[in-house]
Amino acid sequence: MREIPRIPHDALFKELLRRFLPEVMGLFLPQEAALLRWETMTFIDKEVATNLPESLKRIADVVAEVERVDGQPEVILLHVEVEASRKTEMPARMFEYYALLRLLKERLVLPVVMMLMPVGDEAIRLQRYREEIGGQVYMELAYWQINLRDLAGDAYAARLEPVAAALSAVMP
Repeated sequence: MREIPRIPHDALFKELLRRFLPEVMGLFLPQEAALLRWETMTFIDKEVATNLPESLKRIADVVAEVERVDGQPEVILLHVEVEASRKTEMPARMFEYYALLRLLKERLVLPVVMMLMPVGDEAIRLQRYREEIGGQVYMELAYWQINLRDLAGDAYAARLEPVAAALSAVMP
C-alpha cells in the first residue's frame, strides 16, 4: 500500500486562501471584503522581504493586490499569514511584514492572521501592536486575527457555502 505524504496544515491553508480568498474574507471579515473589487485580484508569488540590518528573510504567506471599490487608493495589498502554533512574537512579526510590504510595494496593506490552534480569545478580533516610550504610543498597527479553533464549527457547517463547510472541519 502506498503511503500518502503528510502535508503541513499551513501549506493546505495557504493553497485554500489562494483559491478561495474572496470567500474566506467574506465569511470572516465581510465589511472588509465588501471594500474590495475581487475580480481585479492578483497574487504576488512568494513575497520576500528582507530586514536589512540583520539580513532576516521574511516570506509572507499570501499577498494579493486588489482594487478598492471606492478607488481611494486604487490598489491595496491584502496580506494573510497562517499560523499553526502560538508565537509570542506574532504581533511584532505582523508589524515587520506590514512595514516591509508598505515600503517595498508603496501600497496600503490590509493585514490578517489566521490562527490554526485554539487561542481561547474572541474568535475574530482586531489585534493591536504598539510601541511606546514612557507611556506615550509612538506607533500602532491594527490587524485582524481570526482564531479558527475558537469558532463554532456547527454554525459554519450549516451554511450553504462550500468554503464555510470545509473550514468547519477544523473548528470545534
